[in-house]
Amino acid sequence: MATFRKRGKSVRVEVYKKGVRQSATFDSITQAREWAVVTESAIVERKSNQIVTNKTVDDAFVRYSEDISPAKKGARWEIIRLNLLRKYPLAAIPLIDLTAIDIGTWRDQRLREVSAASVNRELNIISSVFSVARTEWRWIKQNPVSEI
Repeated sequence: MATFRKRGKSVRVEVYKKGVRQSATFDSITQAREWAVVTESAIVERKSNQIVTNKTVDDAFVRYSEDISPAKKGARWEIIRLNLLRKYPLAAIPLIDLTAIDIGTWRDQRLREVSAASVNRELNIISSVFSVARTEWRWIKQNPVSEI
């Protein structure tokens, strides 16, 4: 939302959007309004495209098990599975570097240990974690599970 103030012969405009504050001074109200519209849209676009780059898969598993899983009916088993998944090398990979190949490698290793149904359940949980990381937390741009 933009705020306009007359200051002598000039107009001061202040824009505050999504925690970002910017201001400028113009000779006319028309110039100030144009600047405000452009600035607000730039802030919204910049904020919507920001991706957190310093998080690992383990960080996503921990946050999901603390924030999302407790509200689910099968919370106990989902948290147990997420804690198990944290022990695999997959958990140490930074989210920004994670690819479908990494998940495929984990899947193949896991298939040697448990049944295909168990791996499928775990893949569904991993996909849910990455979907939340993409949409709500803005940690990744796309869900790599959807590529395998």
